[in-house]
Amino acid sequence: MDNLPRKIRLAIVGCGKMGLIHKKAAQQLIGGAHEQYYKGGVGKVLQRLCLDSLVDPSFLRTGKDRENIFRFRTHEELLRKRPIDAAVIAAPTVTHRALAGDFLTRGIPLLIEKPVAEKTAEILEIKKLAEDAGVFVLPGHVERYNPVTIDIAETLKYKVYGKVTNYSFVRTSPRPERIPDSIIIDKLIHDVDLLLRFFGKPKVEAAKFSRDKQGIVIECDLSLRHRSGVTGRVFSSWKVNRKERSIAIDAERGRIEADFTNKTLFVKRLNEFPKAITGYGNNQVKDQLADFFAGIFRLVPPLVNIDDAVKSARLIDRIASLAAAEKSC
Repeated sequence: MDNLPRKIRLAIVGCGKMGLIHKKAAQQLIGGAHEQYYKGGVGKVLQRLCLDSLVDPSFLRTGKDRENIFRFRTHEELLRKRPIDAAVIAAPTVTHRALAGDFLTRGIPLLIEKPVAEKTAEILEIKKLAEDAGVFVLPGHVERYNPVTIDIAETLKYKVYGKVTNYSFVRTSPRPERIPDSIIIDKLIHDVDLLLRFFGKPKVEAAKFSRDKQGIVIECDLSLRHRSGVTGRVFSSWKVNRKERSIAIDAERGRIEADFTNKTLFVKRLNEFPKAITGYGNNQVKDQLADFFAGIFRLVPPLVNIDDAVKSARLIDRIASLAAAEKSC
């Protein structure tokens, strides 16, 4: 920790909705909003954090803004003019592979918003570039930082309720206007990452898809089976007006129901009164940024890594291929 640079200059590439959320989270960390559960002395790193630059083609001019942050229309101009120590890529998914290459070859660590890239092959290329350069990359699988996720993972690890028999994910909302990708690419990635974290690799036994007039998948309903015998259902839809992000898990000695949005758990355990666990409160993006900087300086193992992103992408590719085959029939 004695070799820390005087300033750790962060750039955010892409200032749409997620980019601005990252900006706010970075400014909160810079303002001292460090949580007691941050480990490994990352607080000392965050004390030197500086939000140096923003990149977005929508900017009308370059130069410093009212917040004393540099603005650039392209990442090429940023890399020419500013000595950056780390960057968040929150630009459209189709640009991620090229952007990652330009930053990683210059030795700049990256937090890459989900999905890390459009295809597994591109994520593998990013992984190799990072390994060759000895540079840390954190995939933006932000649901890993939900305290509900952390509690469920621990509960399943220690088999508190015995063997799991089945589970069901539900993720619904109106379709965001800003999203050009299918729901498989944009939203399903969250639940795919979590089911791999909780239950391991599955086989897709059945899949149903619904499309808009342009043929883009806006709803999918998957039936899964794992080697352990656990069965699962994953339902994700942009056709439902109600916003929901939930999971229900049935096990030998009880049932867990979780709401990822409101960060609540409801537990029904055999021979005990049902109980609700509430009071969770955290900023997942802020915690993810803290984890990013802890990973850069190898203070603690990150909650998610690039190998997790590869595993999720492979399953997403499989689901996308099933959707393509259904469409061609």
